[in-house]
Amino acid sequence: ARAAAAAVRAKAETVGLEKAAAAAGLVRKETPALTARGQALGDLGTGGALEETAFSLPEKAMSEPVRTSSGWAVLRVLEKKPFDPAELEKQKAQIAASLRQQKQSELFRAFVVEARDRVFVVTELPPQGSG
Repeated sequence: ARAAAAAVRAKAETVGLEKAAAAAGLVRKETPALTARGQALGDLGTGGALEETAFSLPEKAMSEPVRTSSGWAVLRVLEKKPFDPAELEKQKAQIAASLRQQKQSELFRAFVVEARDRVFVVTELPPQGSG
């Protein structure tokens, strides 16, 4: 599978990734939008080597074959969007509120689990006769 991915990459250098994939009976796929670190790379999923390769590639460059959870892939980065400090400032309050809500939900779930563990069921015993 690795050799097949390398062959697709080599052919893509001359005819393009779309045609090279089709000639090998494969389908070229694209993430629907920009993808941030920690997010799945489309059908490829996530993984340290996959993410490291994707985020270290310059725009328009193709990677060497990369191991994925389902086989091998050749990546090409179409666009990179640099970090925008002004955009972060605009979204900072919303991000903080979202993180606070997430933390509150986690704490509440932990409280419920602990409370459930402390509760026990008492079975009523019939009264014992004297005698």
